Amino acid sequence: MKKVWIREFARDILALGSIPFFILVLARVLMLKNSSYLFQLFIGGILVLILCYFFKFDFRPGMGVVIGFFLTIYYSEFIFGVFAVIALILLVWSSGYLRENYWNAFFSFWMGVISALVSSFVVGIVF
Repeated sequence: MKKVWIREFARDILALGSIPFFILVLARVLMLKNSSYLFQLFIGGILVLILCYFFKFDFRPGMGVVIGFFLTIYYSEFIFGVFAVIALILLVWSSGYLRENYWNAFFSFWMGVISALVSSFVVGIVF
């Protein structure tokens, strides 16, 4: 029974890096009428999908990094940043736990970091 509960919890946490959640965050950012945040998030999300597809990693931890990175910058609140870091740690753990491959989750996390930094740099140059 305990293993079923842990598995369900891991699946719920993994949904924070899913494409539907990413679309919800994009819709929320679209309401801000701030195109630089929108483009940073969009480019970062597309980049993480491309990198994870190319290297055959689970995209959800990387997508979670992109979402967490840009939302933390937007809200600029310490408490939200702590919450985002805890959620990302749980997201990487969930991906590794469910797939029984923690290296895959770890590398997906770093693909998300790279994607967030590259999209931030590119949009910083354009805008």
